[in-house]
Amino acid sequence: MAVAVVIESLDRKNAIRFSEVGATRMACQNMNFENRFLDLLDQVRYYEFKDNMMLLKNGRKDVILKLQ
Repeated sequence: MAVAVVIESLDRKNAIRFSEVGATRMACQNMNFENRFLDLLDQVRYYEFKDNMMLLKNGRKDVILKLQ
C-alpha cells in the first residue's frame, strides 16, 4: 500500500489535520487494513511524540494510530 497525504494544518497545540489522502487502492492482500487505516487518518486531530513514536489522536485525544 502506498499512501500520500497533505498536512492541512499543524500548530503548536499539537493539532494536525490531513487532507487529500490518496492510496493506490490496488488489490492488496488486506484491503480491510488499508480501508481502516485511511478511515483513521481522516479522524486524526492531534499528535504527540513519545518514546520514538508519533501518536495520532482523534478529537477526544484518544490514541488511534502509533507510528514508529
